[in-house]
Amino acid sequence: YYLVISPRRLSDDEVRRIIFERKEGGGKVYRNTVAVLYPSDARRVEHLLGLCAKLVACNSVEKQLKEIYLDKDSRELQGKKLRELSKKLEEQLYSEIISAFDTVAFPSGEDVVKARASPRATSLAVVAEDTLASPDVGKAKIDALSFDELDHLLKSTGVALSEGEKELTVGDILSYFFTNPRLPFVRRELVLQALMEGVSTLRIGLQRGSRLFWARVYRREEAPEYPSGEAPESVLETDIVLPWRLAASRLRESLKPKIVERQGKKVRVSYAVLVEGREIPLEQLSDEALLTLSLIHI
Repeated sequence: YYLVISPRRLSDDEVRRIIFERKEGGGKVYRNTVAVLYPSDARRVEHLLGLCAKLVACNSVEKQLKEIYLDKDSRELQGKKLRELSKKLEEQLYSEIISAFDTVAFPSGEDVVKARASPRATSLAVVAEDTLASPDVGKAKIDALSFDELDHLLKSTGVALSEGEKELTVGDILSYFFTNPRLPFVRRELVLQALMEGVSTLRIGLQRGSRLFWARVYRREEAPEYPSGEAPESVLETDIVLPWRLAASRLRESLKPKIVERQGKKVRVSYAVLVEGREIPLEQLSDEALLTLSLIHI
């Protein structure tokens, strides 16, 4: 995501071009990646430039104090006054810069929406970020994103994660946020964390090569009282996100009974679901039952 800070008041057409169009012409593919911060009143910018001019003048005079005041005591007194004035001007400049840049524009669907910026910050970038993440605006997810929120946001664009029927790469999901202006700005790390939560709660599975992350498989003696999904330590953009039904189907396929050789003996390995102390063979259960029961053991 990008924040464009303009040192002058912008027209609605200028803001729209910055957000939706490329410099070389034509529309952007990533239409949901740019916000613009700018002042709504050109006079406030002129005032800021006036403060800058005074600061430049103070610096210039300070270099000439020896020529202006030959007496050392007078020179030190005037130098002190000059430094105090410079400090006051600098503090005023920083304070008024924050409040002067009072408009944040961002994409919403096919339109550009403007919001009044909050000056309760110490930098222009934080001013814009706080405004976009505020409850009144709700355009940015900065601190937290649950899997339920992620699933709901994507459903609003016609993309179903948990209850869908098709697989998507993690990169595809991130791309939806960059390209669709109806979605909020969301930090990449929050999307990845939400997907890990979805695996832990068995709402989705993750396929990485031949490895499937979904329900955990336990040995009989290791079965816990409250099972959970087996999430990876990290999520890669090349990982494939599977709706839970598809994850259940692939897990069932990978856990068919088999004969293995252990210590010179042939042993039949089978899988079951543990329900209130009773074992139900995996092949007797539907995918829906797998989601409900979720505890698979050897």
